[in-house]
Amino acid sequence: MSDGDEEGRRPFVSTIGTLGLNTKRMRYPGGDLTRLPPIATQAAYSVIIQLKPFERHRLWRNGVLIFDGGHAAGALAITDLTETWQCHHLSPFDNLRFLIPFDRMRQLAGELEHVHFTRGHSRKK
Repeated sequence: MSDGDEEGRRPFVSTIGTLGLNTKRMRYPGGDLTRLPPIATQAAYSVIIQLKPFERHRLWRNGVLIFDGGHAAGALAITDLTETWQCHHLSPFDNLRFLIPFDRMRQLAGELEHVHFTRGHSRKK
């Protein structure tokens, strides 16, 4: 399912949710998109894989600009969504995004019965 359009300057988004995880493909063939609002904070990680070269974007964490540049195809970004993130896409992009809630990671760790998960850290019992 897609809800974007180049003329309206919104990305195309396809989403599927299963096993407590959310997977989303976002792409936009045009250039400068409107700066997105901050991502809602939550107890989860966001994992983004660039499917094509991504020439330029700006990224803010907790209101501070921390990155202004691009990524090669295959680049991987992992962000802790307990912090506030905001992105401004300044070039075409195509990426795959996974939302991984902390509680789902704890549940998986419990099923493995030998890993203790606390926020971003795991250790063997």
